[in-house]
Amino acid sequence: MRIVFDTMPDDRTLQESIDVIPADLWFADPNGTPEHRRHLTRNFAEEIRRELTAGGPA
Repeated sequence: MRIVFDTMPDDRTLQESIDVIPADLWFADPNGTPEHRRHLTRNFAEEIRRELTAGGPA
C-alpha cells in the first residue's frame, strides 16, 4: 500500500492516514508483529515528515 499526499501533511493527517490502513495488511514475521510494524511505521513516517518540513536533519 502507498499513501500519497498533494502537499506535506501535518502530523495529525499523516497519523490518521496510517491508522486507516486495514489491519489485515499488517503482517507478522520473525522481525515483528503487525502491531510492532504499525508502531514503527507511525514513528518513522513522522520522523521523515519532520525532517522534510525542516529541510533536513537537525
